[in-house]
Amino acid sequence: MRYRWRCAVASVGLLAAPASAAAQDGAPAGTVALRDVTMPPSSFLSEAALEALRNPRARTGPRNDTLDAATLARFPVRVERVTLGGIAAMRVSPARLQTPAEKRHALIYMRGGGARREEYFGVPDVAPVVAGSGYTVYAIAYRGAPDAYFPAATDDALNVYQVLLKSHRAKDIAIFGSSFGGGLSGQLIARILHDGLPRPAALAILCAGLAGPGGDSLILSAALAGRPPSPARADQISSGPNPLDYYRTARPDDPLFRPVASPPLLARFPPTFLSAGSRGVEMSQAAYSHNMLRESGVEAELHVWDGLPHCFQSDDRLPESAQLHRRLIEFLRRAFAGSYPAKR
Repeated sequence: MRYRWRCAVASVGLLAAPASAAAQDGAPAGTVALRDVTMPPSSFLSEAALEALRNPRARTGPRNDTLDAATLARFPVRVERVTLGGIAAMRVSPARLQTPAEKRHALIYMRGGGARREEYFGVPDVAPVVAGSGYTVYAIAYRGAPDAYFPAATDDALNVYQVLLKSHRAKDIAIFGSSFGGGLSGQLIARILHDGLPRPAALAILCAGLAGPGGDSLILSAALAGRPPSPARADQISSGPNPLDYYRTARPDDPLFRPVASPPLLARFPPTFLSAGSRGVEMSQAAYSHNMLRESGVEAELHVWDGLPHCFQSDDRLPESAQLHRRLIEFLRRAFAGSYPAKR
């Protein structure tokens, strides 16, 4: 695939100074000062991940949905542009003949990269899931800033879901997304429940969560990626709506924006799969979202890979990426089989 993560995780790290030193500056209690210290790559990384650190592959030019011959050889899929409820989508299906059970199921995918004007569907990210599971995925290109703002992307995804309900049972549909799209996928579930539509079988949030950016990892991930930490940025996000322009109209207490804001709504969520890299910006909110889901009685799984950055699964060279995709497929099969207790 074309997009490869790159981060200088081998040389920058953190050491905490006494909390009292930071508190003297008027910082909140529990605040610590950080100073530089060498931090090597995690000893738990695969050799392929270490090699990716040594020789990162940068993306060149705009993102696109073209799969090269090598990718198609590894993940044989068919890609067709379709329109569902007025929303453009890429239908990605296995190149082989689907079994009746596989054909019965459908997934909606919301790509990462932020809600911005972009003709991109995320086909490279779903190809491993389609080839490995046999399920058909509809990867949608939702609206974003500056043309539209929250909840426009949710409206688009909801239109697609309502179209699929005409040909599929809700229990045969799953929703998933990555990074920004992972958060959107959770917002879609909240909207489905809010509007009284039948609940899909499962939700999978890759490298994101249901709470919006925040927590320790928002600061630590920057330093672990070789960039200076930015507490001011963390404070801005933690104390109000997400500063990404798409969310400028959202309120942090709105459960259609932050589903964790409403435990009663959260309790009605379907079985949920969450993933994170320990050095990713999403680590804290993924852990927090998982805890909130479990406290609300929802069957939820959290899968974490040590030493890996945000959206590491976009690099199909890594065995860690293969592990994530395999576990996601196993989760989807359990959810479609009704292996989790039913929720209201």
